Amino acid sequence: MTGFPRPIAECVPHQGPMCLLDQVEAASAETLTARVTPTPGALFADEEGIDAYVGLEWIAQAIAAWGYLTAEEADTPKKGLLLGAKRYQPNVTHFEYGRTYRVTIEPEFVADNGLGTFNGAIWLDDTCVAQGNLRIFQPDNPEALTA
Repeated sequence: MTGFPRPIAECVPHQGPMCLLDQVEAASAETLTARVTPTPGALFADEEGIDAYVGLEWIAQAIAAWGYLTAEEADTPKKGLLLGAKRYQPNVTHFEYGRTYRVTIEPEFVADNGLGTFNGAIWLDDTCVAQGNLRIFQPDNPEALTA
Protein backbone atom coordinates (compact mmCIF):
# COMPACT_ATOMS: atom_id res chain seq x y z
CA MET A 1 0.00 0.00 0.00
CA THR A 2 1.22 3.43 -0.92
CA GLY A 3 0.04 7.01 -0.89
CA PHE A 4 0.41 7.99 2.76
CA PRO A 5 -0.46 10.12 4.56
CA ARG A 6 -4.03 9.99 3.25
CA PRO A 7 -7.11 11.85 4.52
CA ILE A 8 -9.27 9.51 6.59
CA ALA A 9 -12.41 10.66 4.71
CA GLU A 10 -11.15 8.73 1.66
CA CYS A 11 -11.04 5.49 3.65
CA VAL A 12 -14.19 5.38 5.81
CA PRO A 13 -17.91 5.65 5.07
CA HIS A 14 -18.27 8.41 7.71
CA GLN A 15 -18.76 11.92 6.36
CA GLY A 16 -18.65 15.45 7.70
CA PRO A 17 -18.32 15.84 11.47
CA MET A 18 -18.73 12.06 12.03
CA CYS A 19 -15.38 11.51 10.34
CA LEU A 20 -13.44 11.81 13.61
CA LEU A 21 -9.86 11.02 12.59
CA ASP A 22 -7.66 13.31 10.49
CA GLN A 23 -5.51 11.00 8.38
CA VAL A 24 -4.06 7.55 7.87
CA GLU A 25 -0.30 7.67 8.32
CA ALA A 26 0.53 4.08 7.31
CA ALA A 27 -1.19 0.77 6.66
CA SER A 28 -0.30 -2.83 5.89
CA ALA A 29 -1.96 -6.23 6.19
CA GLU A 30 -0.79 -6.32 9.84
CA THR A 31 -1.48 -2.81 11.14
CA LEU A 32 -2.77 0.71 10.53
CA THR A 33 -1.72 3.99 12.10
CA ALA A 34 -3.94 7.08 12.01
CA ARG A 35 -3.65 10.53 13.55
CA VAL A 36 -6.07 12.99 15.10
CA THR A 37 -5.63 16.40 16.68
CA PRO A 38 -8.76 17.31 18.66
CA THR A 39 -10.11 20.85 18.36
CA PRO A 40 -12.72 22.70 20.45
CA GLY A 41 -15.13 22.73 17.48
CA ALA A 42 -15.02 18.96 16.99
CA LEU A 43 -17.98 16.69 17.50
CA PHE A 44 -18.14 15.45 21.12
CA ALA A 45 -15.99 18.37 22.33
CA ASP A 46 -16.61 19.82 25.78
CA GLU A 47 -14.77 22.34 27.92
CA GLU A 48 -12.15 19.76 28.97
CA GLY A 49 -11.44 18.17 25.59
CA ILE A 50 -12.80 15.05 23.91
CA ASP A 51 -14.11 12.45 26.37
CA ALA A 52 -11.79 9.43 26.48
CA TYR A 53 -14.63 7.06 25.59
CA VAL A 54 -14.79 8.65 22.13
CA GLY A 55 -11.51 6.79 21.65
CA LEU A 56 -13.61 3.67 21.03
CA GLU A 57 -14.96 5.33 17.87
CA TRP A 58 -11.47 6.51 16.91
CA ILE A 59 -10.29 2.90 17.02
CA ALA A 60 -13.41 1.72 15.16
CA GLN A 61 -12.81 4.24 12.38
CA ALA A 62 -9.18 3.13 12.12
CA ILE A 63 -10.46 -0.46 11.70
CA ALA A 64 -12.87 0.73 8.98
CA ALA A 65 -9.99 2.42 7.16
CA TRP A 66 -7.88 -0.74 7.45
CA GLY A 67 -10.75 -2.79 5.97
CA TYR A 68 -10.98 -0.46 2.99
CA LEU A 69 -7.24 -0.23 2.40
CA THR A 70 -6.66 -3.99 2.60
CA ALA A 71 -9.65 -4.99 0.46
CA GLU A 72 -8.66 -6.49 -2.87
CA GLU A 73 -11.35 -4.75 -4.89
CA ALA A 74 -12.67 -1.79 -2.93
CA ASP A 75 -14.25 1.03 -4.91
CA THR A 76 -15.69 2.73 -1.83
CA PRO A 77 -15.38 2.16 1.92
CA LYS A 78 -17.75 -0.54 3.20
CA LYS A 79 -20.19 -0.06 6.05
CA GLY A 80 -19.85 -2.18 9.15
CA LEU A 81 -20.94 -2.51 12.74
CA LEU A 82 -19.08 -2.26 16.00
CA LEU A 83 -20.33 -5.35 17.85
CA GLY A 84 -18.57 -4.70 21.12
CA ALA A 85 -15.52 -3.61 23.01
CA LYS A 86 -13.59 -5.69 25.49
CA ARG A 87 -11.32 -4.22 28.13
CA TYR A 88 -11.32 -0.65 26.76
CA GLN A 89 -9.01 1.04 29.22
CA PRO A 90 -8.48 4.80 28.94
CA ASN A 91 -5.74 6.18 31.17
CA VAL A 92 -7.02 9.75 30.78
CA THR A 93 -10.48 11.28 31.19
CA HIS A 94 -10.20 13.49 28.09
CA PHE A 95 -8.08 13.85 24.97
CA GLU A 96 -6.57 17.33 25.08
CA TYR A 97 -7.10 19.96 22.41
CA GLY A 98 -4.16 20.75 20.16
CA ARG A 99 -2.30 17.52 20.98
CA THR A 100 -1.76 14.96 18.22
CA TYR A 101 -2.82 11.41 19.06
CA ARG A 102 -1.76 8.32 17.17
CA VAL A 103 -4.35 5.55 16.80
CA THR A 104 -2.97 2.09 16.03
CA ILE A 105 -4.88 -1.09 15.24
CA GLU A 106 -3.84 -4.68 14.61
CA PRO A 107 -6.17 -7.43 13.43
CA GLU A 108 -6.26 -10.33 15.84
CA PHE A 109 -8.72 -12.40 13.82
CA VAL A 110 -10.65 -11.67 10.62
CA ALA A 111 -13.05 -14.29 9.24
CA ASP A 112 -14.24 -14.62 5.65
CA ASN A 113 -17.80 -13.79 6.75
CA GLY A 114 -16.83 -10.27 7.88
CA LEU A 115 -16.44 -10.87 11.62
CA GLY A 116 -13.24 -9.56 13.12
CA THR A 117 -11.43 -8.86 16.36
CA PHE A 118 -8.87 -6.05 16.57
CA ASN A 119 -6.48 -4.71 19.18
CA GLY A 120 -6.39 -0.93 19.25
CA ALA A 121 -4.41 1.69 21.13
CA ILE A 122 -4.27 5.47 21.33
CA TRP A 123 -0.89 7.08 21.90
CA LEU A 124 0.24 10.53 22.96
CA ASP A 125 3.90 10.73 22.06
CA ASP A 126 5.30 7.44 23.43
CA THR A 127 2.63 6.94 26.09
CA CYS A 128 -0.37 4.67 25.57
CA VAL A 129 -3.37 6.68 26.83
CA ALA A 130 -6.10 4.16 25.90
CA GLN A 131 -6.33 0.61 24.60
CA GLY A 132 -8.89 -2.07 23.99
CA ASN A 133 -10.12 -4.96 21.91
CA LEU A 134 -12.99 -4.34 19.46
CA ARG A 135 -15.22 -6.80 17.65
CA ILE A 136 -16.66 -5.76 14.29
CA PHE A 137 -18.86 -7.10 11.51
CA GLN A 138 -18.33 -5.91 7.95
CA PRO A 139 -20.52 -7.96 5.60
CA ASP A 140 -19.86 -8.31 1.88
CA ASN A 141 -23.40 -7.02 1.29
CA PRO A 142 -23.88 -3.80 3.30
CA GLU A 143 -27.59 -3.78 2.46
CA ALA A 144 -27.88 -6.71 4.87
CA LEU A 145 -27.31 -4.22 7.69
CA THR A 146 -30.43 -2.22 6.84
CA ALA A 147 -32.74 -5.08 5.85
